[in-house]
Amino acid sequence: MTLPLAARIAAWAAEGQLDALAALEALADLRLVAPRGADAGGGLPAGRLLAEATTFVPGSSARSLADELAALGAVREGELLSLPPAVAAEARPALAAAAAARTVTWSREPLTQGEILAGFAAHCRDELDDVAVLEEEAGRFVLGWRDERTRAELRWGALFAERLDGAPWLLLA
Repeated sequence: MTLPLAARIAAWAAEGQLDALAALEALADLRLVAPRGADAGGGLPAGRLLAEATTFVPGSSARSLADELAALGAVREGELLSLPPAVAAEARPALAAAAAARTVTWSREPLTQGEILAGFAAHCRDELDDVAVLEEEAGRFVLGWRDERTRAELRWGALFAERLDGAPWLLLA
């Protein structure tokens, strides 16, 4: 029986399959896979994606990860691996929700990483007169201070983070 994508992502999160989550996240992120200036298309170098993602989980193999991604519909064309647009669109909110739901113990209280990030955004917005929250959505926000911009984002990994353009990034994986 095949699980719906959101349920599969939740299961991977519960099982600690960080390799699959990080690889799927990278493939679903249009900021990483789309050529600059394009709305869609492209892909990521399959060899690098699989090699780097499998470093997250001891004993993980590129072949089993490639099989997991292929079961989701990932397509390899030459050296590039990509997801069908509908799969990528369905994966993005499920991955963001699962990342935001990760729990940490903070001062003996369990909190989700989403709560911590949202609390920091609220602190910046409500308590810091010279800092503005310019954009905010679940799991990410953009801060402005004078002429400077910075972004904070919850992610499963930093695969291909060098492709993120614009303001400096604080990636919380």
